[in-house]
Amino acid sequence: MKGFVWVLALALAAPTPARAASAAAAKVRARGADARTGRAYPPVAELVKAARKNDRATMERLAARLGVARLGEAARDPSAATAQAALAA
Repeated sequence: MKGFVWVLALALAAPTPARAASAAAAKVRARGADARTGRAYPPVAELVKAARKNDRATMERLAARLGVARLGEAARDPSAATAQAALAA
């Protein structure tokens, strides 16, 4: 009987594909996703970090992924670092 309980406990604790899929979906929701395309976009904080490091390649890649509308929102942000990073991109 103890063996059966042990096997049952292991089976219930093992990750299932549904749990893994829901964890991946939660990660995408946490980062944000475009409602129309479903494509995940990076947080603006990554753009600020790239601007602080003066990493032009990363800034260009992030600006392309963020899009013009989100860059405009970031440029109007009250945080000076965020606005400057958006304008530099």
